[in-house]
Amino acid sequence: MPPFLRKHTLCLTILLLCSCQASAPLESPPWQGNVAGAESWSGKFGIFTVYGADSQMTVSSPQTGDVLIDETLDTKMIGRGGIGGGYQRFLKDDLALLIGLEARYTDATINNPPLTKGGKEVFEVGDVLQLQATIGGRYWLPVRWGREGRLRPFVGLDLNYIPDTDFDLVANLNDAINVDSEFRGSAYWTLGLCLGLSYQWTDDITIHFTAFYEKGLSMAEDVVYLAIPGVDPDFVPPFPTDTSVDAEGLIGFLSVNWGF
Repeated sequence: MPPFLRKHTLCLTILLLCSCQASAPLESPPWQGNVAGAESWSGKFGIFTVYGADSQMTVSSPQTGDVLIDETLDTKMIGRGGIGGGYQRFLKDDLALLIGLEARYTDATINNPPLTKGGKEVFEVGDVLQLQATIGGRYWLPVRWGREGRLRPFVGLDLNYIPDTDFDLVANLNDAINVDSEFRGSAYWTLGLCLGLSYQWTDDITIHFTAFYEKGLSMAEDVVYLAIPGVDPDFVPPFPTDTSVDAEGLIGFLSVNWGF
């Protein structure tokens, strides 16, 4: 397990232990809110990522269309922050439908990047911002742990829609020419499998830790035009760069649900 993930796992364990000790007594038996027809609002924030993306970047000659650079990049996505919110309704006891919105902000680092002759990275990727809409389901397993049986595991399945993927891109065409541009990727879909633990904090409030494994069902694509700084585009047209991003990985969220 990576060190940063061990750190978050330790923090989560401490948080859960503190929750179990500090929560107020329940007026009703736990999990009375997991019944058909019950509703709740939720808020969540990200606590770890083990995420990555395979990117294909192809730079072509604007005059002839010949391929000048064709690279497949293995990119590590380091989480800088993530927040979200949503609505949940139980269709049956312990089976809920949810919808939600979230924002993720990550730092992209290319593993073993291609280099120019002078040692510069051919492509430098900036921080990545993504908005995501989700529809999914959760099922709480018939298992209860801890004081009063307040701790329960659950599993789930999410379908996610990402309308666009935004990041800044620097292309070093050679050691002397550095071109700044923006990637604004097309919409794409992901499928997420999740498992987690829920803790009944009060009669109306439940705390969840959820780990998601997400895989792209399609890719974000864009054509970026690299214009050489200080050069008349009528003299040297911008270089078209076909770019596609295929993301997948593991991400963890801590969330709070308020039943109403």
